[in-house]
Amino acid sequence: MTTVGFIGAGLMGYGPARHILEAGYPLFVLGHHNREPIEDLVRRGARESATPAELAGVADVVITCLPSSAVLEAVVLGERGLVGAARTGQVLIDMTTADPRSTRRLADALAEEGVRMIDAPMTRTPREAREGRLNLLLGGTDADIDEVEPILATFSENRFRTGALGTAHTIKLINNLLSLGHAALAAEAAATAEAAGVDPGILRDVVTVGGADSRMFRMVMPYVTDGDETSLEFAIANAMKDYGYYLDVAREAGTVPQTAPAIHRLYALATALGRGGEHVPHLYDMLKGLRVG
Repeated sequence: MTTVGFIGAGLMGYGPARHILEAGYPLFVLGHHNREPIEDLVRRGARESATPAELAGVADVVITCLPSSAVLEAVVLGERGLVGAARTGQVLIDMTTADPRSTRRLADALAEEGVRMIDAPMTRTPREAREGRLNLLLGGTDADIDEVEPILATFSENRFRTGALGTAHTIKLINNLLSLGHAALAAEAAATAEAAGVDPGILRDVVTVGGADSRMFRMVMPYVTDGDETSLEFAIANAMKDYGYYLDVAREAGTVPQTAPAIHRLYALATALGRGGEHVPHLYDMLKGLRVG
């Protein structure tokens, strides 16, 4: 049975790690600042590694689910990183929402050690992660993806092959351009409605039966109307990071982004005001507080 190493068993990573373990794969996990998911996985039979290199020394397949490309680069290339214990034939599956340029650089460094890489960013929310119903975007060779797909199938409902390495991270950023943009618009619309004396609940009722409806609108509005943020558990600082990566991709592609810079500034403002650790629906609170006069 293929031995799996998992780095990043946090809000989004815990569910996949648990489903891999429950499917019978020997699982090694790297220590995490949030001890609760790690300790739960260990109670279920996983073993904990102290460093990325130690984990790479025992795993056939390593899965990473990290906050940013900078963190991923440190895990792969840093002191006691994965490269230090890499073995020919290993596979790194990266589920981070990452900068495709960094992804390609890491893949080149890993290839020198005989390690293959697949970019496999996720869509959907922590709820679907816990339920084993994530969507995965998969960039890499068909042969490499075929080899690891049984592992990926343990925690995903839909898997989309996007092309060469890096294309999955590119599409994920474009997807987040749309989804996080819709969320920002929903928060602003609700804040404006309230400021103008319109019940946001009535706004919700009108929008959800018309052409302006979106899944992200429906994920933001439970917080606006009922204080329930569980439909969209995604940090504002991560949204800012993803928009920054998207802008880099767009500029490298030669396009001239127009709406994305404005939304990026909104997420950056919220982060600068100390709200980066809050979930995206909390944009509504910030926008309510921004008034002229």
